[in-house]
Amino acid sequence: MLSISFNKVHRQTVFYLYRLLLRNTLRCQNLDESTREHWIARIQRRFRNQIKNDDILQVQHQINEALSHNEKLLAANEGDQTCLDELVTRAGTHKKPKLPDSLTLRKVVNREVAARALEQEIAREKRQLASWMKTYIEKQQQRNALPSKSELDPKYVNTILRSKVLYERAKRDFRILDEKYSRPSTARVKSVTGTLNSLSVISTPWNEHIHVTGRRGIYLQRTRHQEYVDELNKYKDWERMWKQWHEREQEWEDLVTGKKGHEWLIVGNEWKKNLTARGIQVEEDTMFHNKLSQVLFKKMKPEFDEIWTKSGNNLKRLKKVLVAEGIGPYTDVVDESLGSLMRQHGFKSSSRLKRLNIE
Repeated sequence: MLSISFNKVHRQTVFYLYRLLLRNTLRCQNLDESTREHWIARIQRRFRNQIKNDDILQVQHQINEALSHNEKLLAANEGDQTCLDELVTRAGTHKKPKLPDSLTLRKVVNREVAARALEQEIAREKRQLASWMKTYIEKQQQRNALPSKSELDPKYVNTILRSKVLYERAKRDFRILDEKYSRPSTARVKSVTGTLNSLSVISTPWNEHIHVTGRRGIYLQRTRHQEYVDELNKYKDWERMWKQWHEREQEWEDLVTGKKGHEWLIVGNEWKKNLTARGIQVEEDTMFHNKLSQVLFKKMKPEFDEIWTKSGNNLKRLKKVLVAEGIGPYTDVVDESLGSLMRQHGFKSSSRLKRLNIE
């Protein structure tokens, strides 16, 4: 229906109108399935055929036509019989597209979902970059390194200052890595709370946790322990309120019958016995889990140490590259950035914004 030019604003308008038409066609509940499929295929075909059209008058006419069609879709969805009849009639004058019924709609919906997700991701990265810029500018203004009373030049902010901000973030990540690999390997067995005896997990050099019984194993062990604690508290409440009465009843029966009995004490004794066994089992399971963690760690430690050593050597090579190429705050404009070089050498950098093509 209209051309997709190289003008950014016009291109965004066209794509917005294209998605709007498809969305409203899908949501028009009063259209039958064949009519809806016809209009989806027709809208897609018309937009694709006008990609290279640069005639201003034709483009304007097609924009008006698309807007008018969108208004008819909205009216038809609201129950306007005239607009609905027109859409159905116009669809009937064309050959029904030979497309799979459910497959076509599913593809359209999937494309809509993917496009919406991409837009949200781009918007999120723009907000993230704006937040970094704002924080940096405010700190520099507090130090009187940037003027606070006059407005900064947008071109300066979006080029020089942006490069400086991204470089500082990558530099901070690089400094953390340098400090990290100047120390011995951080691989170890660490404890996490959850039972009377803490559960052990393996902490890798890359700050991940390995659970010998899986995350669900940790969860189940904590759940069993919590259930035991809850039951133990119930027993203590019962013991505080009722045990003395049971004992007195038993004493009375013993006095009346002249025999030593225990009928009134059975419930409490059995409950306490089961709780004791249950608590012992929970802690034995915990200790067994911790022993498995220690055994697995001893087996994996040589591999961890090798990875740590290789990563440290990789960082040393990266240092040499940075010095040789003179990487600094503004080299990303004409050459490599610190963040991109870090990623090329296998290290992460928080300065990357993929959807904004910031490496």
